[in-house]
Amino acid sequence: MKRVTLYSRSGLSPRPAHPPGTPPPDPAGHKDRATASSSPKASRRPGRFRQFTPYRNPALWASAGGLAALLLVWGYTSMTPTPHRITQKEIERAVAHALETQTPPSPAAKAYEAVIPSVVRHQAFADRLHDAGR
Repeated sequence: MKRVTLYSRSGLSPRPAHPPGTPPPDPAGHKDRATASSSPKASRRPGRFRQFTPYRNPALWASAGGLAALLLVWGYTSMTPTPHRITQKEIERAVAHALETQTPPSPAAKAYEAVIPSVVRHQAFADRLHDAGR
């Protein structure tokens, strides 16, 4: 037995053809007393507002996302404290304090530290030198 294929309906079905500003036709053919006695504005479907609903307008989604991102960035920057800017007077005070509390190394110590990596120890055997000279 062959199975019948079932397809789901999409939510984007075409709108029924009727003039704008008039109520859509009733599928059962009955007129409701509430719609018959109400004013034409109450029975009219919202036309312009429907164009700007989020599920219909991707530009509205993009602008809402951009606005949310801006609000997040603004909130983050308003909550973080600003860093302290160091002034020239603070630098001078720190240098003066360091010079008062610590003694700088002497020029001889600086020279020793500069020369010590190139000092080589040489050891020779005295017997070989003495025998070679004969």
